Amino acid sequence: MNLLRAWSRDYISTNQKAVKFLTLIILFRNHKGSIKRWAEFEKKHGKILPHQINESLHSQFVHFYENHENSYLNNAINKWIVCFKALVNKEPMKPYKKQMLEYDSREWTEVSNETLSWALTEDELDTLYNLDLSDNPEYDLYRDVFVFNAHTCGMRIGDYLELKDKEIKTVEDKAGNSFDVLEFNQQKTGGRVVVPIPNVGLNIIKKHDGIPMPESSQRSNEVLKILGKKAKLYKKISKKLTNGKILRG
Repeated sequence: MNLLRAWSRDYISTNQKAVKFLTLIILFRNHKGSIKRWAEFEKKHGKILPHQINESLHSQFVHFYENHENSYLNNAINKWIVCFKALVNKEPMKPYKKQMLEYDSREWTEVSNETLSWALTEDELDTLYNLDLSDNPEYDLYRDVFVFNAHTCGMRIGDYLELKDKEIKTVEDKAGNSFDVLEFNQQKTGGRVVVPIPNVGLNIIKKHDGIPMPESSQRSNEVLKILGKKAKLYKKISKKLTNGKILRG
């Protein structure tokens, strides 16, 4: 049986004498959709046991629905995360919660629509870009996505995921010098943006045979924290997101 479904039924049966029947119906209805999503996740990844509930499970859940064929919005994913945290805090869940030794509700954050860029200087970006990640293709991809985005215009995640290779164009300045630019429409404002692509960006495009794409914005944040430690950028890598600009040191 799905773990959350079992928890919710336990909660209802335990509280039948304490609350009105109509309240129970509303409670179950409010969580029913979320519980179905967790059941679908379990069907794919296997039954969730209390001791497996940790930050890694949260990341797997987010990644699963960010890449789902139904293209769920972040608001929906956040609702299911909030539902989980709410159920965990119910009184009848205490026997389960005692087994959840690795669960920290502060790590179960909601999915952000913020930009992909963190505040790094150009030298720090170079340090990150020069890390040897040849033994880990996933880390290599997310690092290149971050560096490419930071060296263009630090676009929002929604804009970045919509980028197409055809938006890479070659233009000429008044002196007749040709160079490559990235030209795209911002989702939020609808405005057209044209940004020069520096050599490091062109090298990344060549390496990936096109613009590198992250599989998950949530996973991107996790990987970048790890890479920040590898690059010894402890003071700079944080959850404080910029508006996409590279901060000059």
